[in-house]
Amino acid sequence: MKLLPDAVLQDPYDVVVIGSGLGGLTAAALVARRGLRTLLLEHHYLPGGMCTTLRRQGISFDTGTALMYGFGEKGFNAHNSVMNELEQDIDIISHKSLLRITFEGRKITFWPDYDRFLDEITAAFPNQAEELRALYAYLYDIYTKVIAREPVIVPPTDMPPEQNLRALFRHPLALLTTVRMLNTSTESILRRFITDPDLLAFFDKLTSTYCYCTIRETPAILAATMFVDNHIGGAYYPARSPQILASTLEKALEESGGQILYRRRAKEIIIEQGTARAVRLSDDTVVRAHRIVANVTVWNLYGRLIKPEHIKPRRLEWAAKLVPTYGATVLYLGVDAAAIPPDTHPVEMLVADKRGVNSGDVTVYTSSLDDPSICPLGMHAMTVIAPSLRKWPSPWENAYHSPEYKQQKQAETERVLDQLEGAFPGLRKHIRVLDVGTPATIERYTLKNWGAVGGPKQSIGQEMLKRLHAVSEWRNLYLCGDSTVMGMGTPAVTVSGVGAANRVLRDAGLEEYRPRRFEKQYVHLVKGGPLPPLPGPSEPVSAANARRLARECEYCENPGCTAACPAHIDIANVMRRIEAGNFAGAARSLREMNPLSETCGHLCSPNPPCQLRCNRLSFSDHPVRIADLQTWVCHEAGAAGWSRGTVASGGRKVAVIGAGPAGLTCAYFLARVGHQADVYDLADMPGGGLKPSADSSVSEQVRTAVEQEIAGMLIPGIRFLRSQEFGAGLRFSEIVREHSAVYFATGEASRELVARELGVSQASLSSAELQVSGRPGVWAGGALKRGRCSTVQAVTDGRQAALSINTLLGPV
Repeated sequence: MKLLPDAVLQDPYDVVVIGSGLGGLTAAALVARRGLRTLLLEHHYLPGGMCTTLRRQGISFDTGTALMYGFGEKGFNAHNSVMNELEQDIDIISHKSLLRITFEGRKITFWPDYDRFLDEITAAFPNQAEELRALYAYLYDIYTKVIAREPVIVPPTDMPPEQNLRALFRHPLALLTTVRMLNTSTESILRRFITDPDLLAFFDKLTSTYCYCTIRETPAILAATMFVDNHIGGAYYPARSPQILASTLEKALEESGGQILYRRRAKEIIIEQGTARAVRLSDDTVVRAHRIVANVTVWNLYGRLIKPEHIKPRRLEWAAKLVPTYGATVLYLGVDAAAIPPDTHPVEMLVADKRGVNSGDVTVYTSSLDDPSICPLGMHAMTVIAPSLRKWPSPWENAYHSPEYKQQKQAETERVLDQLEGAFPGLRKHIRVLDVGTPATIERYTLKNWGAVGGPKQSIGQEMLKRLHAVSEWRNLYLCGDSTVMGMGTPAVTVSGVGAANRVLRDAGLEEYRPRRFEKQYVHLVKGGPLPPLPGPSEPVSAANARRLARECEYCENPGCTAACPAHIDIANVMRRIEAGNFAGAARSLREMNPLSETCGHLCSPNPPCQLRCNRLSFSDHPVRIADLQTWVCHEAGAAGWSRGTVASGGRKVAVIGAGPAGLTCAYFLARVGHQADVYDLADMPGGGLKPSADSSVSEQVRTAVEQEIAGMLIPGIRFLRSQEFGAGLRFSEIVREHSAVYFATGEASRELVARELGVSQASLSSAELQVSGRPGVWAGGALKRGRCSTVQAVTDGRQAALSINTLLGPV
């Protein structure tokens, strides 16, 4: 076991997953569900990759993913299958239209209803009406007879051998057609039917929107899927923002005992004799695992995570030559409702120049039209994405955020706003919130090289079978994400995650996931509506309102609440978990930093420092009710709100003098990593001054919280020794003979006694580690160190002491 400043890690794990994009989240949740001890590593502070939410002044913006497929019961329905397999409820809103394209003065709406769409597109191009119907009939035939002949939940390269053989014997012509269409361009198919150059240019824009390739680059097999499947399966939006999808997968992982470690960047996958053995983090922490899944780009894998000496030169050359999709500039606009014309669709593509892929192809996602809950009444949330074909600095270069960079960013912003005003007249005067992301921003937060939002292009020559597969060239290393076979798009990367999970399970001798019918549907179609009213400040937190109260959190990157909290709890991720209904995960996250979180939530009120520094106060008259939500979620989660990791054993013996919050916390974390903690106290029961007396005025609620949390902390490895008075029957000279380290947390009243017994000055007790003559490994904490201190400060001292003592004693 490893004790880190914000987590307790197992050593080794069964599976470590690098990257919490949808592929990585899916793989992690599925292998954890089969009982494998799983850790997910994420360098960002939110899960989801491109499927996350940016929140500004109460408005939830889609950072990249907004138009989503795969939630229906028909078609290529990867999300539907995974949510049912994981038994995770999720509310989904059906888009009234897939998108509308404004092209050369024509407005063409892609309706989910196939026949209605055909009427729409043939009306826009009446000179090719018959040819268009013939084209779509041909594509529909290919889709139904070749692509959708069997349910697809894993990449074709990673189907079980017996399933591939069955497919070969049952559908030999379909397989031959698939291979042929992989090497046939969409343009060659279109030209069999279409002669109008404007219509060909229109399809060029369509493929560049769906897969960032021109019709000349796009394999015909992809066109058959893109042009048909979306009408069969439908288009959707996760209610309350796409972040809910990522957070729901996180919930599934944590419910199965898995862990996520945020703000940790993987620096290296350690390879020994051709086998992946461990992951080295940017702080040089090494996490060992029997198997590793990398949800990373091909360019970050070859030569970065895997060092060049472990890679064949031709493979390094192959990876370097792969052509990426283009980067993008993204505008996040919070606007007055008056800025949006009444006939606007949730997804609008505005084409300024019909020739090829260019910066004039602006796609506008106004998701609040379908889901008003993502912003305040009277406003709309717009995510505007435009190709950015110019060079941008890397976020790790000095040029990032230079004056030249800022000028370029401003110029791009003005260019996009100019184009938007053609469709949304007077837009600028209605903007209330404006944030901008460049390709450098995308790379900074997602590690997508050069801000290439789709990984390598899915163009002919680097399509499906010529990309990374789920099984890598190194033993025990598996791959998923948009650099692998399925390519970009949320259903595709989800399928890649299932494929990687299945290969891990196959090699571990466990049951793989197969297509099947589900008795119960966990994907629920709902109607979008406004955000429910916020409960009043005196209304108690309950299961009915907790998610709404947590929705007030802004997901700050540098949250004032965490900075103000003595325990440095990752409050934003706690609130996000509560918002997603992941109550057990929220409680566990709290207790990784403060095992007395429910108690401290009560004791910090009525003016908890975290709420006084809540960033929401910069634009609102109230903070997030952090303390109330903290106490409620710990109580609501019950026993499930404690870590489910295995408690190690076999370590060294440590003496803890004092069973108050500092002493118990130190003992708890030392026992978690395998040390034996002997806790000595004069009282008959642990808790020290924290435990209220029977005649005190402390509420029953607080009394219950204290009792339950103390019971939760007394895990195997902790031995409570009652009626032990330090300095009388309990002598320091006797303790040090039997223990490798000693932690004093006896309270302020015993400062003189402890100093005299140790032979040190009282002033020296203010230092954490004490310089006791001839005896290393003695620490002071809590009120003994600080003088009078709060419970949460005492907990922080105890945890810090556990870290220091564990470092001294070494790994178990």
